[in-house]
Amino acid sequence: MNTEKINVKIAKFLRTLASCNMGVWLTHSLAILVVVKISGLGYESYLIRFIAPFIVYILCVLGTYIAKKIPLAKYLV
Repeated sequence: MNTEKINVKIAKFLRTLASCNMGVWLTHSLAILVVVKISGLGYESYLIRFIAPFIVYILCVLGTYIAKKIPLAKYLV
């Protein structure tokens, strides 16, 4: 593949990711509660402290991205 095509794809991905940041900020506390509840671990667990932030971020980005695709919900996020 051409490096210009790769750079364009990376730039598009980063723009999409950046457009979801407000939604991530709004929903991350709810996602943290859900992850802790589902895992059954406490907040003191090293697994929650080191792995959960990545899981929470991915869940929030996916939720925000999907919400942006819904016609009426995109005005909320």
